[in-house]
Amino acid sequence: GSGTSLDYGALSDSTIFNAQSTNGSLSAAFEHRPNSVWSYRINHEWSRYNATNIDLAAFSFQNSLMDGQQNAGSFQNDFYFGRHRILAGLDWRLESINYADSWAPVTGSNSALGGSFAQWMADLDPLTLCASARLEGDGLRVPVGTFHLSAAWQHVSGFRISASGGTGFKAPTLYQRYLPMYGNPALLPENSISFDATVGYIRTNAFRLGATYFHQVFTNQIDFLMLGYINSASTRMQGVEFEAHVSPDPRWSAGLTYTFLDARDSVTGL
Repeated sequence: GSGTSLDYGALSDSTIFNAQSTNGSLSAAFEHRPNSVWSYRINHEWSRYNATNIDLAAFSFQNSLMDGQQNAGSFQNDFYFGRHRILAGLDWRLESINYADSWAPVTGSNSALGGSFAQWMADLDPLTLCASARLEGDGLRVPVGTFHLSAAWQHVSGFRISASGGTGFKAPTLYQRYLPMYGNPALLPENSISFDATVGYIRTNAFRLGATYFHQVFTNQIDFLMLGYINSASTRMQGVEFEAHVSPDPRWSAGLTYTFLDARDSVTGL
């Protein structure tokens, strides 16, 4: 699922600006553990960004400027029960942007994202289990639920098997929805389903060998065409990745990775 980690936010999909800068950012966090069973953490981040310098070779805008700011925060609880850990909380992100150029007046847009999450983890040596769920909404549509499951087993000899699977959700950015002339307020959130499985062998830091199979399906992907942003058809990606790493001496190491990827449009098959 998606989270509240700070990035360029509303400007993260700005492909026509060739300069981005951070005007300022502030963050604060408070963490407390009243007893051996429970701890909690409150976090808040504020940042402001701007984007300037249009690529005139590709677009004919002049003297264009976009700036945005966001407030993101979370409240997280951790509960410890022996080898089990339960995590639960809330997070949110408030975002705003202003856009102006010589063709359009100053326009402003705002968005709010909020979610609740929970996660269970168990260290049952040699087995590790994890399950998480999230409910997220943007105030415009029915909240969307996502989940993720994973399991890993490792033998004392170094042989390891792991697998994970789940769903994902990403709301359209303000830039994609409200950019003058090209934005699309009717954009749907992107959704995904993924699965992966790994078989490997680990011998401390000296030798590592593994093979991973992965399969992902994306729906309502957001693409940019000549007339603006749209939701395109679904895409399927699958493949296998092989990895080998050797480091017989701390002073040097060598590694090799090979990935076979098959990506296709689920409608056309291309």
